Amino acid sequence: YNSVIIGTSNEMIYSINGNNGDLLWKYRLPKSIIKCIYIDDDEDILIAGSGELSNIDKEGSEVYAIDLKTGLEKWVYRAKSKGIKSVGIVNTRNGKIILAEGIYNSKLNITPTYIMELNSGEILWKYRAKGKIREIRAGVSKNPTSETYKIDSSTYDILRIKYIPYNRTNSITIHNLDILNGHEICGYNISNNISELLVSDETN
Repeated sequence: YNSVIIGTSNEMIYSINGNNGDLLWKYRLPKSIIKCIYIDDDEDILIAGSGELSNIDKEGSEVYAIDLKTGLEKWVYRAKSKGIKSVGIVNTRNGKIILAEGIYNSKLNITPTYIMELNSGEILWKYRAKGKIREIRAGVSKNPTSETYKIDSSTYDILRIKYIPYNRTNSITIHNLDILNGHEICGYNISNNISELLVSDETN
């Protein structure tokens, strides 16, 4: 059947039959605002990121995995961040993983990223960018320092995080990390259109 997923401002997610409008299921996120939703039809799973409802400055947010057909909760991961800005699912050589980007914390000057196993919600690794993240992108390691990745349609092995350092707001730092363990492959800083390699390529 066709289903329409609706996230609301009153902590609810609804699945509606796209053919007749009937309610298929509903799920409530306790005391949280729904900030992002990602659906994987092949895996019949919905991933939702949330933040605090009553006080957005309070540390506390969750990533939820919900069965797309039944609306039953598979798992919940509770993160120490102001909220989850975006979620996505990426295919790797070890199977599918979740990328969850947190909201920038102006007090600590960091933006957290959480990489999780899809079926269990187990944390594989975390990353804290020392500034505001501009972009997170999965790619392949054939040319890790290139501005444009040649994306493989089936599997990814690199996670590229681009952010503005809190102490150098006129520059951009780019880190290329192993998507499965977070180990840095290479990184560089761009300022006034000049790039400097910060970490040598460790893949050779």
